[in-house]
Amino acid sequence: MADNKFAAYVCSGCGLGEQLDIKTLEKIALKEGKMKVVKSHDFLCSTAGVQMICDDIANEAVTHICIAACSRRAKTEAFHFPTVAMSRANLREGVLWVVAAGEAHDEVRQEMADDYLRMGCAELKKMKLPAGNPNKAESKRILVVGGGMSGMTAAFEAAEAGYETVLVEKQGQLGGWAAKLWQRTPFKAPHAEPQDTGLAELAAQVSVHPLITIHLNSSIAETAGAPGRFTVKVAQESGAVTEETVGAIVQATGFTTYDIARLPELGGGQPNVVDQAGLEALAIAANGAVIRRADGKDVKSVIFLQCAGQRDDLKENGGKHLPYCSGHCCATSIKQAMYFKKASPDIDTVVMYDDLRVPGMGEDFYRSAQERAWSSPRVKPSASKAMATAAR
Repeated sequence: MADNKFAAYVCSGCGLGEQLDIKTLEKIALKEGKMKVVKSHDFLCSTAGVQMICDDIANEAVTHICIAACSRRAKTEAFHFPTVAMSRANLREGVLWVVAAGEAHDEVRQEMADDYLRMGCAELKKMKLPAGNPNKAESKRILVVGGGMSGMTAAFEAAEAGYETVLVEKQGQLGGWAAKLWQRTPFKAPHAEPQDTGLAELAAQVSVHPLITIHLNSSIAETAGAPGRFTVKVAQESGAVTEETVGAIVQATGFTTYDIARLPELGGGQPNVVDQAGLEALAIAANGAVIRRADGKDVKSVIFLQCAGQRDDLKENGGKHLPYCSGHCCATSIKQAMYFKKASPDIDTVVMYDDLRVPGMGEDFYRSAQERAWSSPRVKPSASKAMATAAR
């Protein structure tokens, strides 16, 4: 305590000086609060006001400051003094905005402001500047777990921002689920057609970036430490273990599909009933041509059944399936329906759903698919109705 120097700063801006007696507040901070330095300013959060506080910290050896102004949730960037302990006496939101204006309430308003300042000074006397973790490290390296589109994007953007990045992928090549897609739902204008995944270009950029270290055929064996000083053991298939020190970890480990065999009532397990991942494999094999069934026969019509294994009421069926929506299938079914229509407009496509959810620019994508369905020479009334009512 002997080396501490306490200071209080009272703001008269934002109407405080008009409805409060600033001189009285200064006297309370000095006599009752036992502050060694007490000052007021017309706008404490202004450049001049902040500089006044900074000067006292630098030249007057102030170690503890009480800011009597607005809420501690306000002006956090202006009142950022990391080298000192700080309390905030909330005179604006806590007093001025609470007590009704007018002379009839002047006494109550001033008494409240006086008490808020007393509490701010008392709090300050009990405060210590956090010493921090003595074992703290300053590593700014970033670990990204997962080499799919999300992981590669995170690693590349971090590296472009100047951070050394470590990318760990359990497979022998980058790509993840994106490598299993023929195309992706549109992510840039005009949001009308399925678009190239962009995987090859991104993987090439990540692979040659000087700030990115890549571990393929690898997984995380052990993580220890804390933010700023994580120690991570990366195990390779060969049995070798590499230890990396990083400051932050990004988890981008992807997802797993729902087992279609658990849906026999919808045809799960039959050769020509596939999930969306299985259809992507057929689309990749077709390479832009007409998609054929697993038995090699042409597809004349296709039905997409939405919410399969999802949005299931656990109370009714004892938890047979999943209670939530994947947020993935709706736009994907539209994309895959367009695979068929682009290759052959004569193929009938029907999407059956509870609700069709295409947030954001997905609505434009839906409209584009709808127009393609209506322009088809062999659209059945039922198919047209399904597509036409999907956005309602």
